[in-house]
Amino acid sequence: MAATRKTNTTENPFAAFFNPQAFDFSAIADTQRKAVEAVLEANRVVYEGYRKASEKHVENMQKTLDEASSAYSGIFDAKSPDAHTEKQIALVQDFASKGVDSFREVFDLTFNANKDAFSIFQKHFSEATKDVKSTSKAAA
Repeated sequence: MAATRKTNTTENPFAAFFNPQAFDFSAIADTQRKAVEAVLEANRVVYEGYRKASEKHVENMQKTLDEASSAYSGIFDAKSPDAHTEKQIALVQDFASKGVDSFREVFDLTFNANKDAFSIFQKHFSEATKDVKSTSKAAA
């Protein structure tokens, strides 16, 4: 005959591990609310930063196209092939320099937006860590 295993159906072995009274659900909800607020704030900061960067990029492109159009019309005014070549080289150097400056401006705007968003997350994490420590000390 097979041995039957006796189980105690009245006692839950996990009851000691998970005690609902040990949790402060309002503190948990408050922590989650703060986390959502931090994410929303970081998203707003990134959105605004990237919006400014894209507007700056469009502005720079429009300016470049206007300058290129006027430069193109004046490039053929040179009297000799050497002067024509020198004018083209100067034009290319000028546009390359302006392109790098434009890229740097847009890069700085996006970098700062990301840095600001990261700072928001860092601040939230620091505050959440303090909350957890104070809650755990109060529970102990």
